[in-house]
Amino acid sequence: MIFRRTHPCGGFTLIEMLIVMAIIAILVGLLLPTLGAVRENARKKATRTLVDGIVAGLERYFTEFDEYPPSNTDQPNAMGDPIEAGSLYKYLCGQDGKGIVKVSGAAPNVRVQRMDPLISPPIENLKKNGSETIIVDSWGKPIGYLNCRFYTQAQKVSNPAYVPDDICKNPNTFDLYSTGPDKTLDSDPPNTSLKQPNDITNWTYTKK
Repeated sequence: MIFRRTHPCGGFTLIEMLIVMAIIAILVGLLLPTLGAVRENARKKATRTLVDGIVAGLERYFTEFDEYPPSNTDQPNAMGDPIEAGSLYKYLCGQDGKGIVKVSGAAPNVRVQRMDPLISPPIENLKKNGSETIIVDSWGKPIGYLNCRFYTQAQKVSNPAYVPDDICKNPNTFDLYSTGPDKTLDSDPPNTSLKQPNDITNWTYTKK
């Protein structure tokens, strides 16, 4: 009769398992900040693409109507008209998001033309606010928009000696911006002793 020697099944010892778990924990700790930075950079790039697309849509709107849409920010409205929080979506996409209506001519030769939307914001950048649809950035904050052309011209009408103040960065067109990751609009020139500006705008911050 032949006897076979049996060996105990191999496996990890408790110490080996603890070492492996410690290595995994260290790797995860090293990777998490990197993954967070990658995710934040992706949000910034997506918002920059969104802002650039809206800028192009506003310029197309100006070509069609010879004016820019009403502001949607909480900045002063020189004519006393109400600020439309959803003006970007309303005027660039239409109330239903399926296009805008252009009315031209005088009675009885009024012409009503249905135009395709001037921009196509991703669904994740749209937020309902009552009956309005608001375009938001990657951090869920509304894209700020100020019709500087309207604002400064109205000021000049009421005060011929008006000198444009620092509310508008682009006095002849419009200001468009995302407040970025910190959700706060930076000062201009920025207080570089505190932080670098991380807003995403259609203007360039002043260099100190």
